[in-house]
Amino acid sequence: FGMKSVLYGASDEVLAHYMDDLTSLKRTIGFCMAEPHARSDISEIQTRAWRDVENPDQWLLTGKKSKVLVHPNTDLFVVFAQTQKGPEDKQKLSAFLVDLKNASGTIEVIDAQEEIEIDGLKFCNVVFSDVSVPETHLLGELGEGFHFQFLRSKFLGILARIFRRIGF
Repeated sequence: FGMKSVLYGASDEVLAHYMDDLTSLKRTIGFCMAEPHARSDISEIQTRAWRDVENPDQWLLTGKKSKVLVHPNTDLFVVFAQTQKGPEDKQKLSAFLVDLKNASGTIEVIDAQEEIEIDGLKFCNVVFSDVSVPETHLLGELGEGFHFQFLRSKFLGILARIFRRIGF
């Protein structure tokens, strides 16, 4: 799902920078939507991103994501956070591409309680504390994060129908 978000929302410059490593699986993407208290209700997401006052070309991201499927070489995350265009504007969901190799701030990847592991994939919780994300790594337009979630939901619905038809 992270790859779909990057393909749909990243600028040509960001795509060019990451595409070779992503298609060769040297790097993989974790999809950070769910939160412990929000579950799948995107209106309850508590993770926040705001423009860095000292460097307006950067966003600062803080929050905790749960049930993130990661691989040992996962070092990119698509992270959904509440944002505002201005102080009086309503908060809207936005998506960011966070690169662990180039991020400042603190990112903790913590094994989740689930004992499920499939071919090296496992569920983790990811905690972001004042993580700096470049403006160029905003996926799509500010406040368009709902559209990425919609794409994911539509994809899952199609997959469910396929599995039902084949008797899985």
